[in-house]
Parts: sequence; C-alpha cells; structure tokens
Amino acid sequence: MQPTSLDTGGPRGHRRGVASIRDTSTAQPETTVGRLPASPAGALIGRSVPRRDAPAKVTGAARYTDDLVVDGAWYGLTVRSNEPHARLLGIDRDPAFDWSRVAVVTAADIPGENVVHLIYDDQPALVADEIRHHAEAVALVAAPDPATARAARAAIHLRTEPLPPVLDLLAAEKAFARYEISKGDLETGFAEADHIVEGTYSVGPQEHIYIEPQAMIAAPEVDGGVTVTGSLQCPYYVHAALARALALPIDKVRVTQAETGGGFGGKEEYPSMLAVHAALLARAAGRPVRMTYDRHEDIVATTKRHPAVIRHRTGVAADGRLVAQEIDVVMDAGAYATLSPVVLSRGALHATGPYRCANVRVRARAVMTNTVPAGAFRGFGAPRRSSRPRSTSLASPRPWNCPRRSCAVAWPIAKETSRRPGRCSGIAWPRSTSWSAQRRSPTSRPSGRRRRMPGSSVTPTRRAPTHPPAACIPARSGSRRA
Repeated sequence: MQPTSLDTGGPRGHRRGVASIRDTSTAQPETTVGRLPASPAGALIGRSVPRRDAPAKVTGAARYTDDLVVDGAWYGLTVRSNEPHARLLGIDRDPAFDWSRVAVVTAADIPGENVVHLIYDDQPALVADEIRHHAEAVALVAAPDPATARAARAAIHLRTEPLPPVLDLLAAEKAFARYEISKGDLETGFAEADHIVEGTYSVGPQEHIYIEPQAMIAAPEVDGGVTVTGSLQCPYYVHAALARALALPIDKVRVTQAETGGGFGGKEEYPSMLAVHAALLARAAGRPVRMTYDRHEDIVATTKRHPAVIRHRTGVAADGRLVAQEIDVVMDAGAYATLSPVVLSRGALHATGPYRCANVRVRARAVMTNTVPAGAFRGFGAPRRSSRPRSTSLASPRPWNCPRRSCAVAWPIAKETSRRPGRCSGIAWPRSTSWSAQRRSPTSRPSGRRRRMPGSSVTPTRRAPTHPPAACIPARSGSRRA
C-alpha cells in the first residue's frame, strides 16, 4: 500500500498543505480586545498578551457549531454497525415508515470516491461490503426534526454475515507501517552491561473527552458546491476529503472552522469523515444539514490514542551509563490506517527517551485489528513510547536526590517490590535486606518523617543529599524534581 499525496497540497506523510479555502474565520465578529497595540520592538517582552479568542469564551459570547442558527436546516444521524467484523449483505428499510419525510444516503449514493482521503485511501465514508469495526458508519439519515431522524434511523436494519474479528494486537497479521532504527552493536552493548533490566508494558486506548463533541453543518450551494462549517483542527484535511468524495473541484468546496471546544488531536482527521457525511446528506436533502454527536456516539465511534505493547531490554553499566537498549513497539491502529504511520514514526523516534546510548535497536509496527481506528492525540505517538524507559529506570532504587523525571539509571529489580510513599512516589523500592542496610538513623536525616513501606518491615528514611551519577543529571535545564 503506497501513500498518496493530497491533490490540494496535503500530506505525503503528514505535511500540511495549503488548499483554496476562501474563508476560515471563526463564527463571531472579531474583537479588538485581543489586538496588540503598536509599540517599539521588544516592548512586549515580559508582558501578558491577551488571547484573541479569550474575551468571547470567558464571557459566554463565543458560538460553537451547535450554537449556530441555520434557517431550514435538517438534522442528520448515522446508522452504525453492531459487529466488529461482518460482511454487509443488505440495508433494509421498514415499509411501515414514511420514507418520503426523510433523506437517506448509502455508499451507492456517493458521487465521488467512497473514501475518507488522508495518507492511505483505505477507509470508506460509508461501508459498501465489509464492516471492519463496531460502530462503523453504514448509512445516513436526515429529517426536519431530531425525533423523525431518530425514528428513521431505528427503521433501518442491516443484514450481515458475521466474520471472525481480530481484537488482540499481538495476534494481528497485517501491519499498516513498520520501522526499524539501529545504532551501534547490541551484542557488544549487552556484553558490557553489568545489569540488564527487561520489562513488557501495555497501554490501553485513551479518549480525548473534549468538552464540545464532534459537530458539523453542511449547506449546498446554487453552483453545485458545498459549504461546511464545523468544530475541527485541520480545515485542509476536510477540504481535500470533501473534494474527493463529492467529486467537486476544489474551488467549489468551502470549509469554515468554527470555535472549537477542545480537540487534542481528536478533531484532526476525524472531522473529515463527519464533514463528508453532512455534505452527502445536504446534497440529498437539498438543504443545510447539521450533525452533532452525543457523548456516547462520540466515544464509541471516533478515534482514540493508540493502544500499544512495548518491550524494553536495557543494559546498564555499574556507573549508571546506559550501554544498550533493545525496544519493540506494537501499536494497535484499529481497522484503518488514519494517521498511524506518522504516529508510529514519532513513537519509534522517541522510544529511547532523551538519553544517550551507544547501542540501540528499535523495532516498531502499527497493526490492523477490528477495533475503532486510532488516530492523533496530543504528543502524537511520543508520550506512551518514551515513558517506558523512564518507567524501567523508576522501578529500581537510586539516589534520593536524583530527579525522577530525568533519571536514566536502571539497577537490578528485586522480584518483590513495594511502592515507597513520599515525595518521589514513582519509585518501586525492592523489599530486600540491602535497602534496610542503607537506612540511616533518624538523627542522620536532614528532614522529613519516617515512613514504613506497605507490606514490609523495612522503614526507609530520607537520605542525606549526595551527588547523583553523571547519567542522572537532568537531560535539560529546568527539570523539576519529583
């Protein structure tokens, strides 16, 4: 599968392009409160600069997509699958329902290509034959009022043939992307190591839980074009997706970003899907259509942070130097690629953390499962991968004054560990006689109370400040202590 470039200047990979969008202003009039006064160069340094959008938001004057009034707009809803993997045999409409009151759209009604345009063209706007995850969009309905729209959705039934799903990322056979990063010689590095620490870590999906749910309004134009206004982060993505799905020239597609009530990556690629849905309904109904997800639909159907399984094998010298790192990352991309190839690349590049190590091998892959697709989330692949070496190093004792957020030292981990209470709560201290021997008497403590470890007879105390090994020096100035 080869990546494709956006016709309107979009990414080959993830580079943002520039599309022909006539207006990307917000919904409310511009305020002068946030404008900066003319001043000599450098006069703003040290001053608090007001945000342009702050006055409208803090006063409640800001209008989000669901606040916008559009005369004659219908309400759109999505018919979704109830199975993680199935063959779609047919879409049946209840003959008792009056279908003349509503607009219905299926994959057969898409005028352009049935695809949500991004990096890979693998995700359909509406299912045509194969359902690949639970809550996947199969059909669309629009009606003059929400009650009629809900009734129409309930009157549509999907005929399917269940297929075996792949729900375990470690059992997945298909990969959307693979990367390998190598440096030095691993065998030499581990041969030099005095200690080897190995661990496997699992992280689950994460919901963005932005305050404003996904929302979009589409209106057909007299020239055959379409105007879309919604809560989104990347109008150029939406613009390219609309042009392709509706088979329109780019100058017939207009995208306006309304006030966006939170996104965190969740409104980067997914709004392209919702915009295509709203635009298809608007063309079918011949009038504006608004679509706003409720919280349940937003959570079950939209992208999440990637689940992953990460294995770290770290070699450490007696003086605390990292001498070898072998890291395997498996990310669950879900049913479609979305932005997973780029998220995976960031995760692989950050997998070793901000530490110097001469011998490294990182292998990373993003696999396909029959789960809701994963996508952009703040940090974009780095947070969960780069946190693993830190977790490994924090699972062992080290000098008390070593900053926990920048320590790269990994010492042998006892089989049984217990979390030590106190200000550095990230350390799991081994229940061993060696730590008991390191305890100082209460009179030697500079400050602090004695604390007993849960489930242990050892009572650790704060130790007198000592200079940490060189490898424990914070990676950058300004690192906070735990």
